[in-house]
Amino acid sequence: MSGQCVYLMRHGIAEPLGAASPDDFHRPLALRGKERTKEVANGLLALQASPQQIVSSPLLRSVETAQIVHSTLEVEAPLVRCEHLAPGGDLRRLLLWLAEWEEQVTLLVGHSPDLSRFASLLVSPVEEVRLQFKRAGVCRIDFPGAPAFGEGALCWLLPPSLLRRLGDKGGFSERGKR
Repeated sequence: MSGQCVYLMRHGIAEPLGAASPDDFHRPLALRGKERTKEVANGLLALQASPQQIVSSPLLRSVETAQIVHSTLEVEAPLVRCEHLAPGGDLRRLLLWLAEWEEQVTLLVGHSPDLSRFASLLVSPVEEVRLQFKRAGVCRIDFPGAPAFGEGALCWLLPPSLLRRLGDKGGFSERGKR
């Protein structure tokens, strides 16, 4: 691979705000969110996704999502947190920060709608493309060189239900058969 590959993943199902989670920053994944995120990570494993680096928003639900994927995919580099992936983060600074990484394959875990806007900008510099992520949904965007707005090619955008099925089935060949 001569360019770079970026996976974008929305965090898994989180606990609702309430007595157990009084503030949004410390809101954890729900038990169902942890289970489904693990199944999604198994789907990424079946797709042979192999990020060299995983970067998360600092919010707890994203960190927990990233930790599950990090462990499942057995990523050697330590998990990194980036404030630009937090809700309302500066997407231009996120791009500059991402372009500084030497890794060819990076997985970013963040939030809606910012993650959708970021993905859209990566494949179209004027946000003409509207990409939507379900919780624990993942997309893959490839670049001929370093990541830049409008330079990415969307390889796929998969909902968590399909990723979970891929994990259950052990993956598919390019022709769709196991």
